Amino acid sequence: MAEQGGGKGESDRAREEFLSEAQELIDGLGRDVLGLDELSKVGRSDPELINDVFRAVHTLKGLAGLFGATQMGAVSHRLEDLLDDLRLGRAELTPDTLDILSAPSRCSARSF
Repeated sequence: MAEQGGGKGESDRAREEFLSEAQELIDGLGRDVLGLDELSKVGRSDPELINDVFRAVHTLKGLAGLFGATQMGAVSHRLEDLLDDLRLGRAELTPDTLDILSAPSRCSARSF
């Protein structure tokens, strides 16, 4: 018997799409943070790259909220605060900061 709209199959597909999108964002964050690390090693920074990371984390936070991924949302919110401080000059891009920013890239979206 075929499922009608709103069935479990539809919510499973939506969750899989969410996890796929979240993983793409996490993978992109890893690449961007690596770029920030490379720039930092030569004493440079890239405000646009920091903005890109901020936007990705903001998107991840929004997706997490839509799908009830509370742990992912909480982590994203904290990272967003840190990135906002970086963007506004209230924090410096230090090795410790880069380590914090790279933490999500060491995880799978499914681990949240």
